[in-house]
Amino acid sequence: MKKWVCAITLLAPLIAMGEKSVDERDAIRRLILSGEISMDTISAIALQGLFGNMSDEFIFEERREGNRGATGLKVMQLEFDESCSGEVANVTVLEDGGFGDVNNRYAWSTTTHPVSGNLYMGTLNSNFLVTRIPSYVRQIGLSEDPILSSEDAFSRLLSGSPVSYSTGGEIWKYNFTTKTWAQSFKAPSSNFVGARKMVQYQDTIIAALSNGPNGPSRRTLRYDIEELYLNPENEGPKLYKLSEDETSWEELDDGGLIGGTQRSIRSMCVSSVTNKLYFGTEGYGVAKLLTYDGSDIEVIFESTEILALAECHEYEPGKLLFGSWDLILGWDLLLLDETSDFSITSIRPNITTTDATGIMEMRSFNGWFYTGILNYQGGFAIIRTQDILDINSWEFVTLDGFKEEQKEQTGSISGRNVYP
Repeated sequence: MKKWVCAITLLAPLIAMGEKSVDERDAIRRLILSGEISMDTISAIALQGLFGNMSDEFIFEERREGNRGATGLKVMQLEFDESCSGEVANVTVLEDGGFGDVNNRYAWSTTTHPVSGNLYMGTLNSNFLVTRIPSYVRQIGLSEDPILSSEDAFSRLLSGSPVSYSTGGEIWKYNFTTKTWAQSFKAPSSNFVGARKMVQYQDTIIAALSNGPNGPSRRTLRYDIEELYLNPENEGPKLYKLSEDETSWEELDDGGLIGGTQRSIRSMCVSSVTNKLYFGTEGYGVAKLLTYDGSDIEVIFESTEILALAECHEYEPGKLLFGSWDLILGWDLLLLDETSDFSITSIRPNITTTDATGIMEMRSFNGWFYTGILNYQGGFAIIRTQDILDINSWEFVTLDGFKEEQKEQTGSISGRNVYP
């Protein structure tokens, strides 16, 4: 297995690292200052990943053909000097153009195979520009509850549920020896827009496909939430397991436990104590936390007050954190302790993050635990602590998406910096 010693792969807008010898944020900052990547590119990538060119002249057009503004994902490997100081030694473009499909907008998930070391990358295959936006606006306006329908449509867009046009998500494999890409998986239908999460598990890889129920029909006169979520034929997200020889993917049987009311699997992590795979969902009316032990899937937690369990992190053996988000109630931090009674409790920090929606990142670094919180209004927040269980010990790193630091370094602020 090839090790990345001072190297990261930029998977716009996500960053996947091998051996974390270089701090991700500092690496990006150095790239911006060196001129290798512009701040405009970094700040705009998250939005352009789904929306392409945001020009008012056509964002509300009914696009019947073409992919105006769409270019497909770009993958770059960044290699640093031997001292690991953060200075960029080489930038290599591994892919540019979405693997031949401009609807592959960005890398939604990445991991390396625990045995072969091959890189696996799941794409988000979604193009908002070719969706008939006015038809959705009319449907929402005619619905029984326009406010609820608007919230649902927005949530579906963010979760990757079928609202925008898709040709079906893909998983691609990169061989570091031959330096070649090969398609490993294609979604069973265009309703499965991509592999949002992938993790190493029991010497192989588990991938989670986002689906949610099919998007509202363009022929439907109104946005009917009951039709969307209560239809017994709805297919929710799916889990797939990579074969030992890395040639095929097997769908895992969940026995209907995930359910058609779920839009997406948002978080996945493995316990070092029980070796169980935990995965959290985003759903309509209820979010779920489930486990997989290599043979069976089980629901262990449900909540009607959470839109999604969007992030998972094991900060100590058997102690797992789950970050939630909700468009109305905001975010929460939940603790599951396998070393105790397996109960799930809220340990939300005693800290104010106005208009913040949900937890998107959780990392332990250099003695601190960091949490990144999505905010569509004022820019993302990053908070940190050295004692997770002490809700009064948290402090801010940024409340505005580093806009002040960005202005100091570049002289201007570009973008809203909503994603941590």
